[in-house]
Amino acid sequence: MELNNQIINVPIFNCNIHLFTGDKDNIKKALQAEFGEEGTELFNEIKADDSIDGLSIMLSNGYKIIWLPKYQNTYSDNSILVHEIFHTAINIMLSREIQLNNDTEEVCAYLIEYLYEEIFKVIRSNETN
Repeated sequence: MELNNQIINVPIFNCNIHLFTGDKDNIKKALQAEFGEEGTELFNEIKADDSIDGLSIMLSNGYKIIWLPKYQNTYSDNSILVHEIFHTAINIMLSREIQLNNDTEEVCAYLIEYLYEEIFKVIRSNETN
C-alpha cells in the first residue's frame, strides 16, 4: 500500500501532517512540487533511508511528515504508526510552545487519538480504492 502525501488536517493546531508510505523519492517529489528548488534542500534534512520502519520529522519550514516505508496495515505496522504519531503530537505541541507535563498530557492524549483516527480513515479509504 502506498500513500503519497496524504494530508491530515489538524485544525485545532492550524497545521497539516503529510503521510507517506513506500519509497523516499515520493517525499522528494512532493516537496519539490510544493516548494520548487527549496524542496530539494528540505528533502536533504531527512537523513533516514528506506530501511527504517518509520519516521516522524518536522522540517525547518514547519512541514510535518510521518513516513512509513514498509507499511502494509499489519498489527506491527500499526504499532509503528502509533509510535510515530506520538512523536508527531509532541512536535506539534512543542511548535506551539506547549511543553508536555501533568497539565498538558490530556491535550497530548487527545491529539494522538485525533491523529490516529484521521490517519486510519485515510488508510481505510485507500484500501477500498
